[in-house]
Amino acid sequence: MNKTLTLLILLSIFTLAFSEDDSVTKIIIDIYIGSAIAICEQYKTCHMYMSIISLLILIPLTIIWIIDGCNLNLIFNKKNFLKAGSTGSGYYMTKMFINN
Repeated sequence: MNKTLTLLILLSIFTLAFSEDDSVTKIIIDIYIGSAIAICEQYKTCHMYMSIISLLILIPLTIIWIIDGCNLNLIFNKKNFLKAGSTGSGYYMTKMFINN
């Protein structure tokens, strides 16, 4: 738990240093989300709730995407790749920090 607190403090300081730029703030928020996912995976109950919520969101979004004609430009664009990259970075950074 001490490592988690240290990581959150470091991310908070990093956020305060770059809070003027909106795009950097969005990246920091995505890193926070990735960190929260990695921390949540450590606990069985949180992992279960995260899985259920993910399915409840994924199924209707997939149906809506199919009804709209399977437009790949809605999924594969620069904004989504940046969001996935920064969320994944936060996730793997936290996993490495927790496992060491």
